[in-house]
Amino acid sequence: MRAIDINNEFYDFSNALIISCKDASPIEQKAVEVLQEEVFIRTGLSLKAVFEYPGDDTPIIVVGCVNTMQIKDSSLIDFLPLPGREGFRLSISSHRHLCIVQGMDERAVLYGVGRLLRMMNWKDGFFKLPKGVALSETPAFRMRGHQLAYRPKTNAYDAWSPEIFNRYIRELALFGANTIEILPPGTDDESVNTLMKYDPLQMMITLSEIIHSYGLETSVWFPNMFGEDVSEEQLLREDLQRKKIFSLVPYIDHIFIPGGDPGKLFPKMLFMVSQRFIKIARLYHPDVKLWISPQTFCPSEKWTGEFYSELAKEPEWLDGVCFAPWERDNIDTLREKTPARYPIRNYPDICHTLRCQYPVPKWNITQAMTLGREFVNPRPLDEKHIHNLYCKYMVGSVCYSEGINDDLNKFIWLDQEWNPETPAKQTLMDYGRLFIQSDLDEDIARGMLLLEENLRGDFAFNPSVKEAYLLWRSLEERLCGYAKDNYRFELHLLRALFDFYQQKRFIHERELEDEALCALSQNDTDIEKRIDLAREILYRANSVAFMPELAEKINFLADSLFEKIGAQLTVTRHHAAAWDRGAFVECLNIELNDSRSILNELSKAEQLQTREEKEAAVKDNILLRTSPGEGGFYDDFGSDGSRKRLEGHENYKNDPGFFKTPLAAYLMPSPHIEDDPYRSPLAWRQGVSTLYREPLIIRYEGLNPNARYTIQTVYARFKPIRIRLYAGENGDIKIHDEIKLEKDFTVAKNLLPKYAYKDGRLKLWFTVPDGDRGPNVSEIIIRKIQP
Repeated sequence: MRAIDINNEFYDFSNALIISCKDASPIEQKAVEVLQEEVFIRTGLSLKAVFEYPGDDTPIIVVGCVNTMQIKDSSLIDFLPLPGREGFRLSISSHRHLCIVQGMDERAVLYGVGRLLRMMNWKDGFFKLPKGVALSETPAFRMRGHQLAYRPKTNAYDAWSPEIFNRYIRELALFGANTIEILPPGTDDESVNTLMKYDPLQMMITLSEIIHSYGLETSVWFPNMFGEDVSEEQLLREDLQRKKIFSLVPYIDHIFIPGGDPGKLFPKMLFMVSQRFIKIARLYHPDVKLWISPQTFCPSEKWTGEFYSELAKEPEWLDGVCFAPWERDNIDTLREKTPARYPIRNYPDICHTLRCQYPVPKWNITQAMTLGREFVNPRPLDEKHIHNLYCKYMVGSVCYSEGINDDLNKFIWLDQEWNPETPAKQTLMDYGRLFIQSDLDEDIARGMLLLEENLRGDFAFNPSVKEAYLLWRSLEERLCGYAKDNYRFELHLLRALFDFYQQKRFIHERELEDEALCALSQNDTDIEKRIDLAREILYRANSVAFMPELAEKINFLADSLFEKIGAQLTVTRHHAAAWDRGAFVECLNIELNDSRSILNELSKAEQLQTREEKEAAVKDNILLRTSPGEGGFYDDFGSDGSRKRLEGHENYKNDPGFFKTPLAAYLMPSPHIEDDPYRSPLAWRQGVSTLYREPLIIRYEGLNPNARYTIQTVYARFKPIRIRLYAGENGDIKIHDEIKLEKDFTVAKNLLPKYAYKDGRLKLWFTVPDGDRGPNVSEIIIRKIQP
């Protein structure tokens, strides 16, 4: 039950007393401390906690557990239905300064305090609560949490101290988190990096203690960092490592062993070592629960079938299964093939936006290159939709995260796990009200929605980019007190400024490209002069600083966020693991037009001997490179027109994990041209893909059944794949057999069999063998052979 109207009628609780029970447990006492501390850091007010009611009309906030708290007038709370496990009741009188927070258990008291804090109106020197609030809430799902990884390959966590982790875990708890997942040492590519100032095992111990202090559960993500060829001697060393960790970490409630990513075991061995290791864990933590996922980078039918076979044996030592990235089957199939005794826990990727579990649909190459895979990515509407689509199969979620870039998404997921009917906008307003500034909540919510809208449609003409920029700049002018030195505000201000800068730069650089191509097309001028002029035009993009004040502001915010929260937004200044590991500001001035490719082809043309050869090279490789000629077809799948040829392309709402739906795929270039050996056309770096054995089907109409055609395809490789191309209604007409992609881009040119388009329609089938990631097609040019 929820009945709340946060309107303009508030009671002033600035001088309130907090009433708690003398016999309150440490976790109840912690909830009182949290209330005091969170009010103080925002307002400067010190609310006194006492055990007795005052004799006057001083405002009071009664906080406690249903079994311990004493309420003078129980009618103020008893009219609300009793909540369930981890639930709370919250009542604020409509006629006097009285607030009651009553939890059904210890942990629930903190959730009630979190709800109170989320609705308060505050500034320096005052703290107000809305009149007439009456809530009885019980979380809809029993697992609600996030993974916080102290390891090198994150975009912030590796720079955190125990104090930062403590605050962040508290803030997650205020939105209903009951599980925090941590990582053991030795489960990353490197053990430590220069940003990690604490011993990883000691940090793991400390985090377990912090989590427990809030009454939350500790989960440990513990992959197997060895393969099928592991020896018994090595396994004994693995046993000793786990004994050490499990004996030293004081609180472990769950262990999650991923099938892969990382990990190279087949399921039979996976289940065998999991049984072996959980026995060790239960020597020290008898009630710990074990979860396993059927994930692996390229799950073959054999691998997945073997997993289900092992699962069908219903081992007693296993407690549940995780739905995770890089699984072959969608959740409905996983649930159908998982014995009913095992619950399924969600392990969604909320931090990545391409080459991931839930990529941004129908994205664009400009933002893919500049923002990359791991940027500040508030996606409130997408995240709510994904959660609600799958949640009926789950007992809850512990989300996968690589740092601070997905901060807003974490709170969306927590609110949806608490109550999937919660509007995303309500979470956004609570986030803004609690974490930034309470009187800006509406505009902050709108600003977050605009940042998500910036990812939709044609980037060059997306009006939300300018609207978001203007709104966040205006919010910056209205900040005061607590909000002025606030990393959460700066994260999203940075995104708004970055998007606006890139949109302006994209338009400018495309104009330069058009001007350069126009110069190359002037046949009345010597080819060498045209090449020199085109090169000079393209060089203008970097020879003259573009919007320097805005670029300086972006860099200032990146530096500030590194100091405040350890955000690693560049490799060069902030020690990010790589430019595609959250360091999107490293891509601030990456070329947004095709200048790399054009300049590369111009250099090649200059090396030719004759003027005619140079003219032909410029014409064929630059000016008419994508021209299909009369009666032909060209597609690069970055446009809506090309995407409409894809079978199933409009199925995102029902399939955000793209199990059966074609998805946009990007192979981003390095932001530094010297590290880009290919200097390929941008069209080659954006493509369309399907996952695993799902065929990529592309349809054409309007071919001449009496004509002959060639088809040129460009394939991009992220993971090694072997790709086949067939045609026909049933995909039984061979165009080319298996091509193994051994470099980033492979160009294949073939003759189209006439009977593949005998009725003027052509249906192309791109497939890969079982065990490959899936086909990835960047470009198709179908040219009519002229008689």
